[in-house]
Amino acid sequence: MKTALPSLVLVIGTMLCPLLSAAQRHLSQYHLQSIPQSYHLQPGSMPQTDFYITALPTGYTSLNLSKRGFAFSALEALMEEPSGMDGEEGGFFDLDFNKVIDGLNLQNALQMDFQTNWLSFGFRASRNFFHFDANEHVNASLRLPRALFELVNDLDFENPLLTNGTYALGNLGADVNHYRSFGLGYTRQILPSLSAGFKARLLQGIGSIYTQNNQFTIDNNPDELRLRISGDVGVFTSGLLDQDNYLRSKGNNGLALDFGLNYLFADKLALSASLLNIGNIQWRNNLSFEGIYAADYQFPTDDIDAFENEFGRFLDSLSSDAGAVPEPYKTRLPAMAYLGANYYFGKQTALSLTINPRFHQQKTEMAYALGIHTRIKKMLQLGLNYAYFNSKSRLGAGLGLNLGPIQIFAATDDILSALRVPDVDYVHANAGISLSFGRRTRTAQLALFNPAFAEQAPRTPKPKPEKAAALPPPQAKSEKNIAPPKPVKEKPVEAKPVEETPTVSIPAATLNQYCTFRASAKDQQTKAPVNSVQVNIYALDGTQEELVFTRYFFSGNIEVPLERQRDYRIVIRHNAYQEATIRIDKADLARSNDIIRDIQLNLKTL
Repeated sequence: MKTALPSLVLVIGTMLCPLLSAAQRHLSQYHLQSIPQSYHLQPGSMPQTDFYITALPTGYTSLNLSKRGFAFSALEALMEEPSGMDGEEGGFFDLDFNKVIDGLNLQNALQMDFQTNWLSFGFRASRNFFHFDANEHVNASLRLPRALFELVNDLDFENPLLTNGTYALGNLGADVNHYRSFGLGYTRQILPSLSAGFKARLLQGIGSIYTQNNQFTIDNNPDELRLRISGDVGVFTSGLLDQDNYLRSKGNNGLALDFGLNYLFADKLALSASLLNIGNIQWRNNLSFEGIYAADYQFPTDDIDAFENEFGRFLDSLSSDAGAVPEPYKTRLPAMAYLGANYYFGKQTALSLTINPRFHQQKTEMAYALGIHTRIKKMLQLGLNYAYFNSKSRLGAGLGLNLGPIQIFAATDDILSALRVPDVDYVHANAGISLSFGRRTRTAQLALFNPAFAEQAPRTPKPKPEKAAALPPPQAKSEKNIAPPKPVKEKPVEAKPVEETPTVSIPAATLNQYCTFRASAKDQQTKAPVNSVQVNIYALDGTQEELVFTRYFFSGNIEVPLERQRDYRIVIRHNAYQEATIRIDKADLARSNDIIRDIQLNLKTL
């Protein structure tokens, strides 16, 4: 009988049962800011809706499958019907593993990530937005060195091993985290150009497989009928044997945190950053452990009793001591970061750049994406990006479709993967349906917090002053007894810093969404334009006031959209002139699309 270890299948089988995972990127979804599902990736971005809700069965589902180091076609031999000697039906070890081995690299990996949403909702409260979500997750990875298949290929229970074999299995392992998360998030518009947010998530562990591998190696010597194991490998599990654990998991808890911020660097340039999945799960419930440790085993073929005794000793080494309870263990979630920049060359169209590092098992994997996305009014948002990760270039796409209160979205980071079956190395898709209310375009969203970014309303022409009626010609008078005209003393006229232009009321049906404040700053004495004025706009709420806008107008011509439901105090400043203040109330804003003022500034006195 061949002296390689058939009993190793016990531990290897434990590792191979699940197909495990963790490597989604979501690069196409990240910049679809109009969909509620993007808030999972960027908790610092202020949502463009007032309220949303998603729920099973269609709220949000995401699936990722990926591999490294081999083609699926290399595994076709495993699907063949094995045949034994004399043409009889054979077993697993009768397969021709040479075909498999030829298609493998030294190190190979399978990955899967699955997430589905139980319930999510969020709502706006002034400059604040609150989120809640409950999700189901399976994150896992399976690592398969080529030496594992070489070991299985050399197993032969009828013929002795013809050559020596050393099998380096130090990379063999599997890690699984099946858990549920309950998250509560908060986003705040701190400044007109800055928003930030965070999410705290309570994790409820369902099941886990965790592998520890310390340079595990098998050395088979057929001349001495000896098998030597160096290093060790162990498999911890939690929750797998508890049938009631799925719905009422107890004892396996954890905490994860997400952070994000969004900064409007300029009118057309927006920067964003987020850090997700900073946390871990402590596994304490229903623990088990199986392992193999460094040892020498000899399997004599001329003494069946001696062989059975040695084989029994090996099997005993695979199990922990009777009655022993493994220590609780901790697994970290795969953390993810996003660094993004959007340059808007149109009102709703932007070029995007995304850098996406992923941190897991003391390794950092990078991804990069360059894309373009646009929004067509409030109904449709489209995105296309070119990405590079896992040593390959990929084309991703995403869309968000608004049909009244119903919103549908779908995205993938590799839209061409279907063309590469069966040797595709990455499959990614996520989709969902939500109900949302109070949706806004990006421009309208920004205008809520900074009127400078509102859509410019069409100018309303100034009413032309009516021409004075022609006066009758003066009657001719006799030059006699004409008294010289008395000189008339002119009364001094007080300088007014602001000259008001009458506001002409127009029908409500023709009013734009915002009223535009237009003004020109001039020197009170010379009437010359004053350049580089600073304008501060304060929104009034009773005795309280809040700064909502600050900007320099270098030409001296001021143009700012204002919300119609607020009162304002507008302050105009220049280093050489005295400060001028204008008050505008809701009644002024409700009558016209434009409020026009001439601002006359007085020089400062020493």
